[in-house]
Amino acid sequence: MKSLPVVAAIPAYNAELTLGSLLSDVLEQEYDDVYVLDDASTDNTLELAYGHSRDIVVVAGKENLGPGANRNRIIPELGYSAIIHFLDSDVRLNSKRSPEIARELGSPANIGFVGGMVRNPDGTQNPYNYGPRVSLRNDISSAAQYLTWMLGRRVPSTARFARDHAPLRGYLEQWPNPYETPRSREVFWSSEANMVIRSRVFAVTGGYDPRFRFSEIFDYAMRLDEFGMKRLFDPALDVTHHGYDTAGNKIKGRQKAARQLRDKYGMRDYLIGPKERLSQK
Repeated sequence: MKSLPVVAAIPAYNAELTLGSLLSDVLEQEYDDVYVLDDASTDNTLELAYGHSRDIVVVAGKENLGPGANRNRIIPELGYSAIIHFLDSDVRLNSKRSPEIARELGSPANIGFVGGMVRNPDGTQNPYNYGPRVSLRNDISSAAQYLTWMLGRRVPSTARFARDHAPLRGYLEQWPNPYETPRSREVFWSSEANMVIRSRVFAVTGGYDPRFRFSEIFDYAMRLDEFGMKRLFDPALDVTHHGYDTAGNKIKGRQKAARQLRDKYGMRDYLIGPKERLSQK
């Protein structure tokens, strides 16, 4: 069986300050193609992408759709026969042999997507690199994750102690633990800033719901779960995010997305939620 080509797909909006560095990182590795998906930028993002290299395919959106729907622009470009490595325009690619790793991770047919390692500028793992299904209980655990992460930046020993003891240990088991070596595991959702997905899966499932401009990965993971497709985290693909992306950012947008999720899946699903089909092995 012929190996599927691996393409780097970089969604970008007003990314002129960071895009060039990532393109240089990506072009140093052997991706079969490199795409920049521009979401109607108003700065010099398009000019930078067109001028950086002839090896870059630029998909120029005429309308600003938001980060999820912008990613959907890759679907008509690829069809069903490729593996997509999505990379946010404000990350730096740390892992070597990334296309080879992406091909290995994205080839199994029963995998919805595989999220990779997303680091903060100081090298630590982002506290929201992956996480559990959206629900009332998990909203509480999200707040606990944020508070222990902030505590850990000031008093690491206290935060470590808090995470290792009940009841926080049970609440936080599906969130990244910055005091443990990252390992491959099944997750409910993972950051789309560094994500591998087969183009067939992305196309057949319709990509991201364009109604979501924030937290679109939560909805997409819920739909993949309904299809019975696993979602994984694997630290072998490694990037550094230029900024800290935490729950405190873009609060109004995230609150709107939470309301959209409750409207789409129902209040009962939010309050109780179906049993998650996750193994911790």
